[in-house]
Amino acid sequence: MNTERLSREVAAALWAVYHDRPDAPRLIWPSKRDDSTRVSEQESKILIAQWLDRNELFYSVETPTRKMYRQSGNADLSARIDVTVYGSRDPADRVLNVELKAGMPSLEGFRKDFEKLLREGVPGLWFHTLTKANERTWHSIEDKMHKALGRVREHAKAATHSVHFAFCILDPPKLVGFDLDFSAEWRDHLGPRFRAAQRTPLRPEWVPKSTPMRAAPPHSTAHSYSGAQHKALVYIPSIEPRSFIHLSTKGDSYALRSFGGARPRSRWVEPECKTTTELLARHPIVHQEDVAGEKDNLGSESEYWAARVAELNRKYGIG
Repeated sequence: MNTERLSREVAAALWAVYHDRPDAPRLIWPSKRDDSTRVSEQESKILIAQWLDRNELFYSVETPTRKMYRQSGNADLSARIDVTVYGSRDPADRVLNVELKAGMPSLEGFRKDFEKLLREGVPGLWFHTLTKANERTWHSIEDKMHKALGRVREHAKAATHSVHFAFCILDPPKLVGFDLDFSAEWRDHLGPRFRAAQRTPLRPEWVPKSTPMRAAPPHSTAHSYSGAQHKALVYIPSIEPRSFIHLSTKGDSYALRSFGGARPRSRWVEPECKTTTELLARHPIVHQEDVAGEKDNLGSESEYWAARVAELNRKYGIG
């Protein structure tokens, strides 16, 4: 069972769907009521099942566990494995248990699935989909993994199999993957292997197109922007043709800042555009880089932002 190949090819399919590639499967990311994209573990479950079918492997979904668990309440019950792969049609011939995650699960969410992957005694795959990830994201995930495994340390100590961890980031597309062998001391390997994988992620051969920030339709402006916050470096040639600029939005209010080009490094609002909706309708974004997880202070850290702007200007040949 080639778990790394499975992870690579499912990640490639998820990237193709998310970035609307011509070779993408017919799967669609559904929209929420506010028109934002819903990213969940359901998409990876479907694509994993399709991959297993293509490779003529036997599988089941929502597989009852062999062990009993007390994961909520007071009774010991059979739990469920998201996807199980078999070596034959024999239901006892389990060769891989797959647990799927999306976004940032709670510490208890990590612990529950770790317990299942460890106690069942079958090699495991943890496939985790994230829309975006930055340094804080990775730090939070590693911290939760350490704490959750610490809470099931007796099961980790008894386990003799390995688990492959695959973190599929959609924007920009990359796959961070590593193995953790529980027949050895996991505490010695988790941090170094996770951080090494972050430094050498797998990326697609194609370059993703920039996904522009879109203005909400006029009839849904208040609903779509209510409470929403965005921070991005954007290229809006109708405002600043020589450089990326910083755009921050909150609700339907916005502010622009320049860290290069012809404008001074000050905060402004376009005179004919009082709202975010008006701004994006009049001045379309050509390129965008989300920076919500980066440095917060635009004043005292202007050198950092000037360097980020210069980096993007070089990347896109602007200036």
